[in-house]
Amino acid sequence: MTVPLFLWGQLHTFDLDDLTGTDFNSRVQMLMQGTGLSLGHHPLFSNDPSKRLRLGFSLSYPVYFQKASSSGKPAGIVPLIDAGYLVTSNLILTGKISGFASGEDVVQITSYGGILFIDRENQEDAWVVNINFAYLQGPRDIYLRSSDALIRRQFHLFKMPIQLGFGTNLFSGRVTLDSDDTYGARITGQTNYLYIGEQITGFPFGKLGLHCHMHPHTVNVTLDIVKEMK
Repeated sequence: MTVPLFLWGQLHTFDLDDLTGTDFNSRVQMLMQGTGLSLGHHPLFSNDPSKRLRLGFSLSYPVYFQKASSSGKPAGIVPLIDAGYLVTSNLILTGKISGFASGEDVVQITSYGGILFIDRENQEDAWVVNINFAYLQGPRDIYLRSSDALIRRQFHLFKMPIQLGFGTNLFSGRVTLDSDDTYGARITGQTNYLYIGEQITGFPFGKLGLHCHMHPHTVNVTLDIVKEMK
């Protein structure tokens, strides 16, 4: 998994050298908002009691709609390796790791959280609470921490199962332009979003999922593969 992870990671950049003046403030806020949503991705792990271990691989891409994103925006795909373990019939402990190149720097991501199924008897249509805490560090330009909470439930649209929900993402970070110049003590924000997701089963390699976190300024799209094992 290491080689493709680094290759995909080349698409995301945290280079802020060309951002100055009023553009710097708006674009850094935009970068942290989009990256925070990517770090908060929640795989659609099931609570099937016959399978305890869950593994996955995801690629997240934030799409920006703010005016400041028209040129020179930091953007790209964020790759993540996901894992989960069914502790009880309705609780899964989760974690993520990633490492990829961003220019001359190496970005490292770690994450932990949990998935709680409210209704134990009806697995498919249960209300599900997802919590995730993520940390990004490595580039000399940026440090980011995010906390994400999502409440979702499966519905049927024209007999097709679909996940709908709402969530919030809190992000906090620091940007350093050089060794002697730090932009502000800390940059913080909150992103409230609507969630829609779909998972297709029947593949020999696992389940294929498509997720979308929608906010008026930023939409984060994620494609993932999930495999559940005994």
